[in-house]
Amino acid sequence: MSAYACEPGSGSEPGVGWNWARQAAAQGHQVHLVTRSNNRQAIESASDSHPNNLAIHYLDLPAPFLMAKRRTGYYGLLFYYYAWQMHLGWTARRLHRIHHFDVAHHVTFVIDWMPSGLSLLRVPFVWGPVGGSTHHLPAGFDLKLPPYARRHEKIRSTVQKICRLVDPFLLLTRSKADAILVYSKEGLAGIPARHRGKASAVIHVGVSDEDLPRGIQPQPLTGGPFLRIASGGRLVHWKGFDILIEGFAAFLKAGGKGSLSFSGEGPFRPHLEGLVAQLDVQEHVNFVGYLPTRADVYRHISANDVFALPTLRDGPPVAILEAMLVGRPILCLDVGATSEMVPPHAGVRVPVGTRSETASGIENALTHFADRPEVLRDMGAAARAHVLELHNWANVGELIVRVYESVVDPE
Repeated sequence: MSAYACEPGSGSEPGVGWNWARQAAAQGHQVHLVTRSNNRQAIESASDSHPNNLAIHYLDLPAPFLMAKRRTGYYGLLFYYYAWQMHLGWTARRLHRIHHFDVAHHVTFVIDWMPSGLSLLRVPFVWGPVGGSTHHLPAGFDLKLPPYARRHEKIRSTVQKICRLVDPFLLLTRSKADAILVYSKEGLAGIPARHRGKASAVIHVGVSDEDLPRGIQPQPLTGGPFLRIASGGRLVHWKGFDILIEGFAAFLKAGGKGSLSFSGEGPFRPHLEGLVAQLDVQEHVNFVGYLPTRADVYRHISANDVFALPTLRDGPPVAILEAMLVGRPILCLDVGATSEMVPPHAGVRVPVGTRSETASGIENALTHFADRPEVLRDMGAAARAHVLELHNWANVGELIVRVYESVVDPE
């Protein structure tokens, strides 16, 4: 199993990498996990949750590659990741000669437009969870992006097209995969038609009450005219935080009362702070910055009534599951993976129209929450019940068993 991103106690991709490995081991499989050396400290610190049948192999490229990665940001990361996958192929073949693997399984990164080194092994190969190539900012939407963000989107789109159409390593990865696990129904469209028959949409991330730090328990919502809204994550331009601010400002202008609190850091923060000043809502919007632990994240969410993440393109955000776990209703856009994650009884999914229409939809949702505290309570309880039933790691373990059995013994 390969998990480039892999870290116990983390959300997002590092948490996916670690928990898929743990669940595979929990099902009785002897798992050999290959991950990056920078994950060693976190993994070894979590020795209590480290099954005996989970062996860890750490792999990194020589120092010049690491230096180039650090100096060139996002684009350096893509180059390093691609080279790491190539090196993984050689490493996996060496390990296979020793351990005689029955299945090879790529877990992270969860992207369908980059290859996997495990595809070079001559054993049944599972590719996924993956996705990402169907994530695009909505056409015709007035995005109002700063120049660096427009450059990012153009380069990202170009790199994806090149990789998806002409990269022989990716073509081999798709071809060799006996099963392709896609993390959303929307993402199935990113798998070429000739390979879609072996692809299936799965729930790839889970949460449980064990994730809640000691002393933090789901708190019932009291409701009231003052609406407290939490949001956050990496502050980047595709997450829709600027649309949320515009909708919140309209809510205040129409007579609503409330606060909006963002956690996290990122390159889009100066733009967001400028927008807050432009709309004159500084007294109502707070940027709390980076929260170093998951306990801090859960405290931030629990201190508010609603969790809002109107992302315009994304995979299934772990932040939404964390908010649902503590019984907070969700405000999101009716698009992509977030729309699939949030059932109508657990939150409000705002249709994406023009920029002003979308901001008005957010305003209306906030007004609905503020005027009907019983809706907050009911949706919060429904959100928690939904996430505990469907998005739990035990379900992922059962999925792994079914997939491995299907590729090892197709009959």
